[in-house]
Amino acid sequence: MRRVSVVRMVAISAVLSLQAVGTLHANAPQQTNEVKVTETRERERVSWQLSRGFERVVLKVFGSSGLVLEREFTAGSSLTYDLRDAQDKILADGEYHYELWVYPKVDADVRRALTRAQQSQDQAGVEAVEKDRPRPIPFVQTGSFAVEAGRLQIPAASEGEGRPAVPGAQTQDIQVHALAFNATDWYVNNSIGVGSDVAAEVQDLTVIKSWPDVFIKGTASCVDYVECPGLWFGHSASASEGLGIYSTQPATGQFDLRFINAGVDRMTIAANGKVGVATTAPYENLTVLGTVGFKDGTTPMLRLGESCCASNSRMVLSHSSSFPDWGIFYDDGNDKIYFQQNAVMRFFTADFNSLRLGINTTSPVADLHIAPKDTTASPQLAMSSLAANAGRYPNIRFFDGTTPKGQLISDISTGRFVFDYNGPGGGNFAVRRVLDNDTQIVIFGDPSGNIAFGGTTVQSGARVTVNGNLHVNGSITKTGAGEIVVMQNGDREIQYSVSVGPEIGTYVRGTAELVNGEAIIELPEHFAQSTEAEGLTVHLTPIGGWHRLFVSEQSNHRVVVRDEDGCSGVQFNYLVQGIRKGYKDFSVVRDSHSEN
Repeated sequence: MRRVSVVRMVAISAVLSLQAVGTLHANAPQQTNEVKVTETRERERVSWQLSRGFERVVLKVFGSSGLVLEREFTAGSSLTYDLRDAQDKILADGEYHYELWVYPKVDADVRRALTRAQQSQDQAGVEAVEKDRPRPIPFVQTGSFAVEAGRLQIPAASEGEGRPAVPGAQTQDIQVHALAFNATDWYVNNSIGVGSDVAAEVQDLTVIKSWPDVFIKGTASCVDYVECPGLWFGHSASASEGLGIYSTQPATGQFDLRFINAGVDRMTIAANGKVGVATTAPYENLTVLGTVGFKDGTTPMLRLGESCCASNSRMVLSHSSSFPDWGIFYDDGNDKIYFQQNAVMRFFTADFNSLRLGINTTSPVADLHIAPKDTTASPQLAMSSLAANAGRYPNIRFFDGTTPKGQLISDISTGRFVFDYNGPGGGNFAVRRVLDNDTQIVIFGDPSGNIAFGGTTVQSGARVTVNGNLHVNGSITKTGAGEIVVMQNGDREIQYSVSVGPEIGTYVRGTAELVNGEAIIELPEHFAQSTEAEGLTVHLTPIGGWHRLFVSEQSNHRVVVRDEDGCSGVQFNYLVQGIRKGYKDFSVVRDSHSEN
């Protein structure tokens, strides 16, 4: 059994079933297009026949939980619905309503003319085409039906909706009149209600309907705002005079949502949820082409985590997808930030717990800890100067609070390396060979500039004190009195002066005895090694009486002494003096600027 239901069709250019409440203004007269529609209902199907050709028809079926089917019929297709949902299953028992969207055929010449005008952003051209050759207006037909036990419930004409059906199929043709209008030729002065018979009380537009409230559809092959579905806000349809939102389908076959302003895509929300600013191809959740700026203020510019102590350790700033480990890494577990080349080559560390900085180390043991990056001989710390500017030289200054106590300077202007330790607060300077141990001072300077080696004892009246032995590889030149040898004798101090002369000499002395009128004196080996072979002198002093002694042979190895009378048992003292090796030509009188 079948029955024809009379339904109402309304044509709108925005593909919405609208009921306007308020004043409707139009710049062009309304047009009335007549369409003959026949609807036939049978137990297993519903079908529709149209008196005019169509480009496509879209059927939407809604149940209590929303949309259950959306099916598109192409030109020439049979408009038949077999009571199945989107999964091709028979509809469950219940009440349903449907929408049948009819898109009449558009003349090919009109389509081409409109496309050219839209692509050139010629709004006047678009209006001229639509005025001379109006486009057919899309229609929507709505209706409802009930399903029980998988079959359509068809009421008899005399019994009304919901009554048992009577045998025999019935078919009736109905006339549907569509009120056509062009969206560019009308506006509403008050408010609009969609799906309601009353006007919006507060909003300019009220929609009462299940999902979707508003549906704007474009062609599947559109690529920009001229062809794709969207919303436009501005004083005209020109892309340079407003902004809008539109959806496009790139080569991936997935729709993107784009925000346009002045004809330029400003922001894109890709189908995968990634957002692009000034780019239509975002590769991360947020991709920005250009500079990101922050307004002046006191709030943080960026936050690393949503809450305290629950964030994973991760890169804060990564070079690229090709080098994801290059950049800045935040170690949440240890509260550290690393500047790194990779997880191993971390060349800078900021430790928030210890408030220390590390270079080439992830575990700084001082406020600033610099470790070598490899085995090369490059310096770990380099300081440069502005040689052209007086007083601009590498300088490390030491403070007690805000009071300078010392500084280390490489003075470019004089070529000197200077350590100033006697700051405004005074103080001593020391070099220790054991950490934090004042008993192990090897070099000491007092506030008066006196220096001590081997301890902190500074001899009274001395600029330099050596607490221990002194070894000099070279000459000692002085301008004062003879050298003083100081010895302690109880509470007294004994000072001996060292004799000086016009040569750098050596000597050896001792006592010998004659045997059969001769004494052979073997000189020490060290004397021969440190004394020139020439320039020797030998002094002899007999002990106990006068004897005629003389030197018969002398060298820096031995001396032979004889007695003129050939006596034996005679003792004598001897003094052998020579010139230190290497100083045979020592000049006593020299220019004051010459070196030895």
